Amino acid sequence: MGRFEALLGRLNRRRRVLGFCRSGLWRAEDRVQLAAGVVLFMLFVIAGPVGAGFAAHAVYDAGVRAEQHQKATRRQVTATVVRPMGDPDGPGPAPPRTAVVSWTDPGGGRRSAGALLGLRHRTGETVRVWVDRSGRTTHPPQSRSTTGLRATIVLVTVPILAGALALTLHRLLRAGLDRFRYRRWDREISHLTPHL
Repeated sequence: MGRFEALLGRLNRRRRVLGFCRSGLWRAEDRVQLAAGVVLFMLFVIAGPVGAGFAAHAVYDAGVRAEQHQKATRRQVTATVVRPMGDPDGPGPAPPRTAVVSWTDPGGGRRSAGALLGLRHRTGETVRVWVDRSGRTTHPPQSRSTTGLRATIVLVTVPILAGALALTLHRLLRAGLDRFRYRRWDREISHLTPHL
């Protein structure tokens, strides 16, 4: 037997194992389970990455728009620490380093608000804080690295969720078909028991 015939023999065995044959041992529910498994697998292989790409692109675009909006509506001001808030040397976990700061707004008026500062600061020190259009303290504009990180998380998470969904659907289908098989076998066996 040549190599070609051996290859055809292996392919024919695979075809029969996968249920593409007229064997009486393969019932309709076996073929339904196989077809559903193939469809769910193909959806996972094809739709998972494509959906992840679309979702990551949408998250990235939304992040870039948020960056641009925040850069246009926020500015940094030089403020003076009026008084630190909280007792960093007190009992329990150290609180975030917050302080009441004051600054002069563009109209010449004095503003003050609480701000989250990265380091300990003493009263009278100058610090840079971010404020929005209304003059409230806020966090810095979103960075491009944050936008990229969020898009990457979506890019990784969507295929995992798609795979989990496909696997769950296949297991539910298999459990339903197994119950159907067991009832069918019980009926067939009950027909045999009077003859035993």
